[in-house]
Amino acid sequence: MPVPDLNATPGAPDANSYVTLAEADAYVAGLAGPSARAWEQLDEDAKKRALLTATRRLDQEEYAGRKASNAQALKWPRVGVRDEDGRTYPSDVVPEVVKNAQVELALRYGDGSSDPFGTGDLDAFSAVTVGPIEIELRDAPKPGALPDHVRRLLSHVLVGSGVTFRLVRG
Repeated sequence: MPVPDLNATPGAPDANSYVTLAEADAYVAGLAGPSARAWEQLDEDAKKRALLTATRRLDQEEYAGRKASNAQALKWPRVGVRDEDGRTYPSDVVPEVVKNAQVELALRYGDGSSDPFGTGDLDAFSAVTVGPIEIELRDAPKPGALPDHVRRLLSHVLVGSGVTFRLVRG
């Protein structure tokens, strides 16, 4: 099955990515390390798959504000979201932190070694005994969790992290 083309048009009803392949390649060109070198070895289809997967994973998070349009396919752009300096993000663009987070995730998924949607309630444990109950937690994060460096990039736009929170009036 052919890999879909990336559509990174902010607010589009058929958008499937926050970044274009050219934007991702430019971001990675400024990085060092094994992930950047591995990205450069990927063919175009593998890069697109990694970017599409990263978008899907990012769209599972809960963000501050609300979608700019009910017709848009993705969670960004949004209305009522502020940057780390308190300035409101424009409602017709995807913030650079979201784009950067997508590429950072795509770097992890590009080689197929990370499962962004990994699940399993017992995956957080290295040992479980039922009687008389013994549980041993793993040191590793639960599968499917955003990597720490990606969570830090998004900290000011995620609900429940940093200074962003949801106020519910009853």
